[in-house]
Amino acid sequence: MPKPDVHIEPSWKAMLAGEFELPYFNQIKQFLVREKEAGKTIYPPGKLIFNAFDSTPFDQVKVVILGRTPITNPVRPWG
Repeated sequence: MPKPDVHIEPSWKAMLAGEFELPYFNQIKQFLVREKEAGKTIYPPGKLIFNAFDSTPFDQVKVVILGRTPITNPVRPWG
């Protein structure tokens, strides 16, 4: 599978590069591609999936809090 061309800040992209190669990541990506091909709506849009990692360079981050918000609104698809 080709490397994902994700839009994130370059230092985060470098830090996460190894994760993009792991089986679980490819399984998630394949699942999302199949769902989209089946006509399902995926939030956030592909170019925004890693939006949280695009605002601040890795070396300036003190803490990352990950959570999941139900996304039901296409106007604001990031929760």
